[in-house]
Amino acid sequence: MEIELYKPFAHQRVVHNAISAHIEATGKDSGRFQKTFVVKACRQVGKSALAENELLRFAFTFNGSVNAYLTNSLKLCRKMYKEIICMLEGTNLVAATNASGLVIEFINGSRIEFFSAEQREKLRGFTVSGILVIDEAAFIPDDIYYEKVKVWTHAKQAITLLVSSPDFEKGFFYELHTAGLKGSGYIESFDFNDFDLSVVRPAHVLEEARQHVPPQVFRSEYLGLYKKAEGSVFGDFGKQLLTHEAEAPTELYFGIDFGSGSGGDYTVLSAFNQKRQLCYLWRDNQTPPLEQARQIGSVLTIHKDITKGVYAEQNSIGKIYLDILRKYAHITAFNTDAHSKRKIVEQMQVDIQNGVVWLMDDRELKNEFSMFDMKINSNNHVSYSAPAGQHDDIVMSVLIANWCYKKSKNKTRISFI
Repeated sequence: MEIELYKPFAHQRVVHNAISAHIEATGKDSGRFQKTFVVKACRQVGKSALAENELLRFAFTFNGSVNAYLTNSLKLCRKMYKEIICMLEGTNLVAATNASGLVIEFINGSRIEFFSAEQREKLRGFTVSGILVIDEAAFIPDDIYYEKVKVWTHAKQAITLLVSSPDFEKGFFYELHTAGLKGSGYIESFDFNDFDLSVVRPAHVLEEARQHVPPQVFRSEYLGLYKKAEGSVFGDFGKQLLTHEAEAPTELYFGIDFGSGSGGDYTVLSAFNQKRQLCYLWRDNQTPPLEQARQIGSVLTIHKDITKGVYAEQNSIGKIYLDILRKYAHITAFNTDAHSKRKIVEQMQVDIQNGVVWLMDDRELKNEFSMFDMKINSNNHVSYSAPAGQHDDIVMSVLIANWCYKKSKNKTRISFI
């Protein structure tokens, strides 16, 4: 049964038809439903509509069935619950709803329950008899699927529908999608890239996204392709190396990454000019922290009339430096954690891709940018750093300076003490 006004596009209909064919082949009362359908798709091409209508199809067709929707976040879970409630408004099909428990009960005894992967241990012990829909499956940890959710379908041999934009070439979604493409008997896979999606995703939407999102994100969410876990984090950054001296600065945007000053990590001061050209780069790991702070303070003092912003890493030893440097200039503290580091890395990726940032043709800079590494843990969480035994101090300073440019450009010049 299709909800009124839902008119599937070709890429949606092929999935609905495949599920229908499987039900017909096994017989809807045979108790032999179990099969997994895997759909890989880019953003905004109807994944949610596909999921909603399969949930409702099973709830209406199979009286007394228990159906489940699982996604990676409670926010998205609630959104889907509200959308289905709105779709059913004005009908006499709903017997009861529970907004806190996220349950919809129908007059034929069927129900749909909504879950988030964030519930983790609370996901144990549920049973699905109709269909289990897992939305944004590529972004759900493997242990949630294999240890807690997959068993929901075993007792009643229920169908599973996985829908997601792709993430990295690893994890249960990638494995199941690949297995289905290879012809696994109990898995059937679909790739919406095999269809003409221009009717739901105009070319100008793609071009706008290309200019504003990181390359890996664009690859996954807008092109519907798996992200590559290898290769330079900054892609072909060599095309953005200056082939001449940077333009004389009339504006400066500084970034500071602090090191121990004892022969280990470097303290690095870098700056972009008004043209977003990296025009200053200083590094040191031999002198004591107080002397490094004095030297940085001297540079800031000399250029105070054209300095528009100074962002400095405040973690660990950075807190000591900040107190000293604030005698010379107004400093904006930058707290480096996994989230903030990812933001400044992705900003640089976008700027390199769009050709709006220019780096020095410096040997150490090129070395660090080339080796800067991305690591992916078992939950597909991404972290960035230099390989073991290598430095990323120049990278971090330049990223912070670039972030300073982005945040400070066109704002009132900072005042000096």
